[in-house]
Amino acid sequence: MSHVSIKLKLNPFSDEQTHGVLRKIRSASESSRTVTHEDDVYRVNEDTALKVRTYKDGRQEIICERLEYDASSSRHSKISVAFVRRNERDNDPRDVLGDPQFHLGKKRTSYEIKGFKGFRAYFDQLENGQIFLELQLDANNQSSLGTAEILKDFVKSLGFEEKDIIHDSYEDIFLSSIFNESTRFTSAYKMASYDLKRDVLSSPSYFTNFNDKIFAKGEIGQAALLITKGQARVPIDGVVLYAGQLVGEFSSLEQGMRTADVIAGQDLQAYKVEGRLLERLMEQVPANAQKYIDWRRNKAAFPSRKL
Repeated sequence: MSHVSIKLKLNPFSDEQTHGVLRKIRSASESSRTVTHEDDVYRVNEDTALKVRTYKDGRQEIICERLEYDASSSRHSKISVAFVRRNERDNDPRDVLGDPQFHLGKKRTSYEIKGFKGFRAYFDQLENGQIFLELQLDANNQSSLGTAEILKDFVKSLGFEEKDIIHDSYEDIFLSSIFNESTRFTSAYKMASYDLKRDVLSSPSYFTNFNDKIFAKGEIGQAALLITKGQARVPIDGVVLYAGQLVGEFSSLEQGMRTADVIAGQDLQAYKVEGRLLERLMEQVPANAQKYIDWRRNKAAFPSRKL
């Protein structure tokens, strides 16, 4: 199966615009169905994911999905669905695959839109209360660009504009609850497990004023900061750190002495991480691990240099 989809974020159900959109969808639909399900998502590579979908009644599906984005920025999905076999020799897929990189629960109401074969609208209410409208149309024999144009025309008929279409996946939306702004470093956390992201969210939040000293040279490192918004500066090295980067992790991991002052940039926000959680951030996020390895190599090659 191959289809094109686009997504819109809606206001809470109490909002009049959302009620108006619902009315238009219902009047344009032939039938509707509501289900509640949870997805365990396993990353195969950057473009391909394996989803284990569990419904409220216990039924499970295994969905292999490959995503592509075309020139119109709509999402082109190719999926293959298998059903979980049940007998005494079979384990739950999670027992075989381990912990997922991402977990999402949602209540989904689906509508079959009249006039086009394979045209569906989904109202998705996520477990965190966010609401989205996703429109899907089977590509059939036409191009994904042509299919996207049909979807965009329908979006306009609902009272939206093309600028209202969002291009984030549900995983991106979950990450955005950790990072309050996106930089080239935040995407490195997509491969981290759901449990790690959840534990980061439960860590103490850190806020401070512009130009305040975060860490002082000579103090013993006990905790690091995972920047979620704004910047931190290391003046002695001329280094600026952004959302998605750790600061203070090396001395904290080794309980060593900090070798430089770190100063807060504009609008700095972060999570305070230490101990085993800091170790997991280094283990599960390859970019963090590589940064630490490079630092250790430099320290070994130039033992007299202060790093």
